[in-house]
Amino acid sequence: RRKNSLDSICTKKNVFSAFWNYMFMNKYVDDNIIQQIPGHLYKSEVTLKEVKVPTEEQLEKFICNLYDGNNNEFNIIRNIAIVKLILGSGIRSEELINLDVEDLFLNGGKKKNGRVSETPFINILGKGKTERYDSVYISQEAKIYLKDYLKSREIFVKENNIDDKALFLSNGKERISKDVLTNLFKRYSGGKINPHMLRHWVGTVLYEKTKDIVLVQRQLRHASLETAAKYYVHMSEEKIANAIAEL
Repeated sequence: RRKNSLDSICTKKNVFSAFWNYMFMNKYVDDNIIQQIPGHLYKSEVTLKEVKVPTEEQLEKFICNLYDGNNNEFNIIRNIAIVKLILGSGIRSEELINLDVEDLFLNGGKKKNGRVSETPFINILGKGKTERYDSVYISQEAKIYLKDYLKSREIFVKENNIDDKALFLSNGKERISKDVLTNLFKRYSGGKINPHMLRHWVGTVLYEKTKDIVLVQRQLRHASLETAAKYYVHMSEEKIANAIAEL
């Protein structure tokens, strides 16, 4: 039998509580039995989910497979550009899929906030209920691979008479889908890497290099510093204990 996770237990407790509250409020029962349970028994331990990032060996093998596992030159160049862009920016898979050619500023330019940048960046439709575009910096390596892809894309578009503003195109001559992206990672990584793991890899590497959680939060556009810190700032119990002992 599969064990319930702590999150599942919390959800079930909330359902029972809402049900008995409804029964009591509508006078189907004389008492809300859930309220009789002591509070300390009605809580679940809160645990932080471990952030999974690929190892350097897994990344190297994944990228080698992208080169060697496909006979279609356009697909190879496109797939490499996709992976290098995520590794060089930390953008989400949905954001990557929605990119248009006009969202690329490989030689810098004027950002959405009005400031001019000499560093390459992309404009993306950010996460959330409201339509908001963010300017996100990309690495020089990502810029190089994107330039190669744009050349290949131009030939692909002309040969297939495609009129599509989407940056990344599928063999079906349209914007790549979530399924295409998911299958790409699954096929060439043997199911060991997904796009979100690369996003976490970016956050982990950025924090290790800079020790600046504000920088990480801004680049990955986490809702808060607390969220970013939860994922990327880790301290050993021994380090905490020694620091407190010296107060």
